[in-house]
Amino acid sequence: MKRLILAAAVFGGLLFLASRDATGHGGVYRGPGDTVPPSEGAGPGTGGPSTGGPTTPGPTGPSTPGGGRGPVTPGAGPVAPGGGGSGPRGPVTGSGMGGKKNKPAEGFEQWQFWWENNKDRYLDLRKRLGEGAVQSGSAGFLTGMGRKETASLSRRPTSEEVNQQILPLLRGVLGEGDPDIVDSAVLAIGRTVRADSAALVLQDIKGVLTNKSPTPQQAAILALGVLGSKDAVPWLVEIMNDTPQGRQLLGKSNAVQALPRAFAAIALGYIGSAETIKALQECIDKNDNNEIDLRSSAILSLGLFQEGKEEIVQYLVGLLKDKGMDRTTRAQIPITLGRLGEPAAVALTQLRNEVRAKTTDIRMQESCVIALGQLAKPEDMEVLDTLFGMIEESENEQARHFAFIALSQIGGRAAKDPDAHAELLDKLNRFLMKELTSPKVKTHQPWASLALALLGREYSETSQNRAQVTSKILEAFEASNNPQYKSSFAISLGLLNATASGETIYKELLYTNEADLKGYLAVSLGMMRYTQSLETLRNLVLDNKDEKMRLQMATALGLMADVEAVGTLVEGLEGADVLGVISSMAKALGLIGDKTAIASLERLIKDGKAPGLARAFACVAVGLIGEKTELPWNEPLSSNANYRTVVPSLYEILDIL
Repeated sequence: MKRLILAAAVFGGLLFLASRDATGHGGVYRGPGDTVPPSEGAGPGTGGPSTGGPTTPGPTGPSTPGGGRGPVTPGAGPVAPGGGGSGPRGPVTGSGMGGKKNKPAEGFEQWQFWWENNKDRYLDLRKRLGEGAVQSGSAGFLTGMGRKETASLSRRPTSEEVNQQILPLLRGVLGEGDPDIVDSAVLAIGRTVRADSAALVLQDIKGVLTNKSPTPQQAAILALGVLGSKDAVPWLVEIMNDTPQGRQLLGKSNAVQALPRAFAAIALGYIGSAETIKALQECIDKNDNNEIDLRSSAILSLGLFQEGKEEIVQYLVGLLKDKGMDRTTRAQIPITLGRLGEPAAVALTQLRNEVRAKTTDIRMQESCVIALGQLAKPEDMEVLDTLFGMIEESENEQARHFAFIALSQIGGRAAKDPDAHAELLDKLNRFLMKELTSPKVKTHQPWASLALALLGREYSETSQNRAQVTSKILEAFEASNNPQYKSSFAISLGLLNATASGETIYKELLYTNEADLKGYLAVSLGMMRYTQSLETLRNLVLDNKDEKMRLQMATALGLMADVEAVGTLVEGLEGADVLGVISSMAKALGLIGDKTAIASLERLIKDGKAPGLARAFACVAVGLIGEKTELPWNEPLSSNANYRTVVPSLYEILDIL
């Protein structure tokens, strides 16, 4: 697992590929400067992470025990609860609609954090690859709003190809001594093998649980969950509860550390067997406030269940009344309720009251705003008024920003029947347009743009509302000289599939020297399938100057299902002799996702003379290419998360590429 190094990241700024510790499957870019938002401080009695497993260093240095694990990849790990932030150490409460004003200049309220945590369902890379691929010289997909040419059949491997080609390759390295290779390979097995083939790999994964290094053990626990086999449930329950049987499974004579226990709780949610609901509830009830990570993970795990939702909702609604619960743990409850969907609508009044109460903790307030966006219907006017009021009155900047997204989500449901909700949609359009073009608070602009795009994409592609939204965002893009805002406008145009703006965005890509902006411009062009930019993107994906930008370029090429880029990257990978270049190219191949790259990755994985981290990243790439789900395995925990509530297990999971 990627080491918990956020404290160093927060104080050190940008982390480059040539820096220190990493493991073979980290590398997700989650926000500006590769930092993850810190908590405001855990407060008295809330405890911290366990002393075993991944170690969080203090803010004075970035190294972790047993260094030399290779370069840091974008997307630093989390800070322990209460660590790394500049906020006060004691409990922080809001003041209702006003909220507690966040400290200035932290920067964690920026839109990029929300986008990087929620983008997967909008990019939908796997589906793009399944639709077809762009061939060299092809007109590709750029034939107008919503129309596309399919140049070939799916480039994703079938389940048979996974079992016959990918699985033997990954199983073949599970016995190696390098923990990076083993933890990357075992998780790749979990994410590629379907539950109906679980019997092929269960014992292999179980064998990794006794690995002498903690990171393969942790990856194996997650792999059991992602695999989805109910046969793994008894093992995971024992590990979660730190029983003698659980310790034996991990080859331990002493207590199981907090992180493996938390991963076991989350793994149970991925399996989603109804009989484990009680075990998770007991885990939450029997452990005290010091067990922040374990209890938070158990709560979040309940949000992954498809069975027993009514039972879970009833339990969580009761749990909301516990005002003495640790603030970070309690803030996970609304997030879980939001993910449970319709059955959790019974909690709307309680969540709305939490948002408005003057004594509500700011992190709790933010989580409730997120949940309102997922649960409220267009007819829930009190909820809508609360969200409008948050944006206009609240001093909690993060909650204001989340309210933009919540309004767009409710508006998106209204847009499915525009005639029945014409009044609400008109109000939303006018409100968001004003916040885009002439906001009282300048920082609202990128959020208003995203909200308009999320709402606008729910309109029909020929609707006047969608055309108006697109036009206004394009005007904002052309008028802005702020790279951060310009990036948001570009992503918004991509969400709207505004192909008519492709030329404008492409010219900016050629003009700008801002690497972050260049990356977002590329993703926007990828969403539009603006194939005139392909040659430029293929060249930029080989650029070794900026790792984040390379992965953004690979994402753009993946969105276009670009076959030719695969050959270019394979050639570059085989000729590379610098570890950072090898690892980033392997990850880029995984993001593009074409199965023709597997043979080259196989050669690298089997090359015992290659650096261990390079071979590990090749395992990651193979796992990405063969992933069985349409969205990345960790997307259910990333989507609609309150990323301002920090627990180590969650950010370890979200950092896995």
